[in-house]
Amino acid sequence: MQLAEPITFTVIRAHKSEQTPLALFVRNRLAELGLKQSEFCKLTGFDQGLMSRIQNSMITNLSLESVLRLSLGLRISPKDIFELIDRSDLHELVVRSYAIEWVS
Repeated sequence: MQLAEPITFTVIRAHKSEQTPLALFVRNRLAELGLKQSEFCKLTGFDQGLMSRIQNSMITNLSLESVLRLSLGLRISPKDIFELIDRSDLHELVVRSYAIEWVS
């Protein structure tokens, strides 16, 4: 069985006035949780450089691992993150993959 290539993040430079939905959401959610970026990263083990790029609207896509780590740390469903990065299809793929019954 061949595995698909890993899902990776893409770095872009948005205009300073443009904030991605992900950046806005993460910033607001951290405020709701009463956490600074550095505190969040220390508590969750989330990469601080990646978090900085997310909050500065430099990220358009995330790896599956990053989506899962971010959603766990923010205490939200991964579906919310997938929607924010316009990849709801990946959420469906994850859900379907866990619905398969493995036969030995």
